[in-house]
Amino acid sequence: MTSSPREPVRVVIVDSDPVFKTGLLSYVNRYPDLEVVKAAASASEAIMLADKFPSAIDLIVTEVRLRGACGFHICHHVNKLHLNIKTVIVTSQYTDEAIIWARHMHAHGFLRKNVEPKDIATSILSVCDGSYTWPVTALDAQLHDDKNRALTKTEEEILELLVKANMKPPEIALRLNRSEATILNHKRSIMAKLGVKDSIGLGKYEFLLDY
Repeated sequence: MTSSPREPVRVVIVDSDPVFKTGLLSYVNRYPDLEVVKAAASASEAIMLADKFPSAIDLIVTEVRLRGACGFHICHHVNKLHLNIKTVIVTSQYTDEAIIWARHMHAHGFLRKNVEPKDIATSILSVCDGSYTWPVTALDAQLHDDKNRALTKTEEEILELLVKANMKPPEIALRLNRSEATILNHKRSIMAKLGVKDSIGLGKYEFLLDY
């Protein structure tokens, strides 16, 4: 008894570089198990497509550096609102910090942009079959478990007060009826998990609180 052929994985490619985007689109469409349903140039366009056609997209391949919002916004948005859509980052921004951010944004894979196109196609299929595609450096980063655990509800609340309300730890301590030492401990934990060194770095994560 032969198994039925699988339905093609429906892919959206997001990249502001038209040459790379067109080349990857052409290559991915050679695979019978893959179908590029749309190519986008910005995070806002990709998010609009996910919101408008959530059942018509299986996976989004995105660069980190895009016009306007970055690719991490796409990963965060679909993880919050469209759990059926998986995300794979293919980027020239191949740094430990970018890998840690990608994990926090719940991306399912992270690849260097100069890998062979067949490796990207293989990773897409692997992710849609339930696997994750991460470089060795991402596995090494897992050893620093403080950076890879999700923020707790309390930490999310404190992060919001820090970056949106622009409150200082003593003010937050009064608001939440906690000691200032407790708030400072939470702040250190948040910074370790997000991989930032100061309050300016925390401000970059304000978009996490918009959903």
